This record gives sequence, C-alpha cells and structure tokens, in this order.
Amino acid sequence: MKNNFKLWTTTAALALAGFASHSDAASIQATESNTASAWAISVDASANVIGANPGLINGDGGAADDYDYYVDKPIMAIKVTSPNGVIEFEGVFDLETVTRRHLNMNEDGDKYSSIDGTPARHIIQELTAKYAASESLYVKAGLGTVGFMEKERNTFATRPLQNSAQLRERLFAEVGYELKDSGTKVMVSIFDGTEQKAVDLMDDFSIRDFADIHDLNDRADDSLSFAARVEQQLGNTGLTAAIGYAQINNIDNAGNDQQRVALSLKGQYMLSNWAVTGLVQFVQTFDQVDLSSTVAEVTASNGKLTAYIRGEWAETSANSADDVLRGTLGVQYDLVDNSSVKISPFLELLAEDREGDDNANMGLLAGVRIQAGTSNVIRKSE
Repeated sequence: MKNNFKLWTTTAALALAGFASHSDAASIQATESNTASAWAISVDASANVIGANPGLINGDGGAADDYDYYVDKPIMAIKVTSPNGVIEFEGVFDLETVTRRHLNMNEDGDKYSSIDGTPARHIIQELTAKYAASESLYVKAGLGTVGFMEKERNTFATRPLQNSAQLRERLFAEVGYELKDSGTKVMVSIFDGTEQKAVDLMDDFSIRDFADIHDLNDRADDSLSFAARVEQQLGNTGLTAAIGYAQINNIDNAGNDQQRVALSLKGQYMLSNWAVTGLVQFVQTFDQVDLSSTVAEVTASNGKLTAYIRGEWAETSANSADDVLRGTLGVQYDLVDNSSVKISPFLELLAEDREGDDNANMGLLAGVRIQAGTSNVIRKSE
C-alpha cells in the first residue's frame, strides 16, 4: 500500500478532469488575435536589499547586534500559458538559501538567520499545472502551497507571524469551482500532510535544497490529508469573506494529526485618489497544540507612493508567556517604474512586545525593492 497516495491523487485528478471535460469545456475559446495560436511565457524576479539590525527586530534570534545589509526575499516566478488559456504551468523559486549561504555572511551568527528569524525554505516553492475545464471549473496539481488561507502579500518586507500556519511545500491536487451568479468560489484539495524539513544551511549545497519530499512511499497512507475553502462576495460591498479548513495527517511524520481553521475578510476601495486594500484573517489550530493568530493589514497607493500598516497578535507556543503583539508601519516610493523593471525604496518600522520580555523590540528596515519581468510569445510550430 506504499504507493496508494500517488495512485489515489493521480486517479482523483484524472477523474475530476474527465468530469470537467464533459461539462462546458467548449465555452473557453481562443480569441481572434495575432497571438491566438501562441504560447505565452512570463518571467518575473524580485528581491529586497535591506539595511537592518535583525537583533532588534526579532529579539536577537542568533543574529548579530549590528546594523548591516542583507539580500532578502529573492524570488523568481515563471508562468507558461497555452494559446487559449486553458493550460497553465507555474514555477516559483525562492533563492533565499543561496543568498544566506553566499551573500548574507556578515557575521557567523546572522549567516544562518533571515531578517525576521524564519527558517530557510527550499528553492522550489510552486511547481504546478492547472487545467481550466470551463470558465467556472479548474483542476490544479503539483508541489506548492495548499490554499486554505490567504497567502502572504509581498508589500511588506517582513513576513507576518501567521505565516507559520501556511501549508507550504506539499504535493497536492486541487479542484475549484465558481458560482458566478452568487459570487461563491469553492476549493477542495487533497495533499501530503507531513511538514517538510527546513533547509540545513550548515550542510553543503545539494539537491535537497530544491525540494525535500522525503520517504513519501513509507508514509503515504498516513499522510493523506484534506482541505476545503469557500469564498463569498458580500453583495456590492466590495468585501469578500472566506472560511477554510484543513485536516492535516501525520504532520510531524510521527503519526500526529492537526486541524486548522482560517477565517478572513478582504476588500478593495477607491478613496479619492487612493487605492485602498484591506485584510483581516484569523487562524486557529487544534489537537496537539491549540494556537491562534490574528492579522489585520491595510495598504493605500496613490501614484508612485504606497503606505501600509499591519497589526498582529499570535500565540507562538502552548505557553502563554510566548504570546507576541507586533505592529508594522511602512512607506514605499516607486522611483523607477517601466515595462521591464521597478525600483522602489522603502522604510519599514516594527514594534514588538513579547510576553515575558522586559522591553519591547524595535526595528527599522531601510531598503530597496527591485522587481523585473518579461513576457514572451512563442508561436506554435506549423
């Protein structure tokens, strides 16, 4: 029964695709244009160059107590789309392990730490294929993030504390359906529940830096997990509410299970000349350890100027003495913004209060966000 997970996942995906092909798949057709018979490829890359004192941001965390410069969030994304938009391949690659080993080597202590104390992730973050069976129905599968909660937004230089609840680096198969008349979206997925180990930066560079799907055949039967998410547009208010649930089996590869629930409310508005977006999200974990976290974010953009603020509270362990309250305030200006590159200096101020600490932690990030991208169209061979 060691291959049941692979077999079950493949069978489910094929069955769903087969069902979809008998619905209104013909409703998606290529538009009449010069690119109607061409595949499209887009490549986007971004990174932050930051001056900071990580010791102030996360209470030392093994980092040096000196202000220094770091390369953070170096990400490359590649997307390939078929001529009619029905098939889409996507790859997202996080190069943080490379920068920590070879660029962020200011001190021995911070060589193995990120700006905000998060563990090093693998290089492959998303490697997925998506098939749009109709305008309403899609099937998606691969290695990536199971979308039971809102994903992190890249506006902030630091990652939210709630990010630890994301179901990343999992083999998964997902099906989604949208009821256009009611504004309802439903997503259901099966995935590998076992959490992947962080990259060991003390080791030499190896294939495990790309992905660590370890011993899948030996744990497949115990690790098969389930997630569901429902999004609902709230009339004409501009708000969308969502609830997500995940049953995570064999999460630590030792037979222990966990449940997670995510509730969110997001919206987007125009206030005078400002485009304002907001998000409030609550996540609760159950079973072995009951933990909860809440985050609220608001971003406002006017031309080249963007201001953003985030407040968050999180339990980081079963011990209430580890509760964290954090506020983040930032501003960004798009100094260069054209079709191929965007360069945006930013300032970000953090204030954090941890239960049990005598003093609050304060941190200031000053940096430049660099984004570059290109799109190509490849003609089909005649």
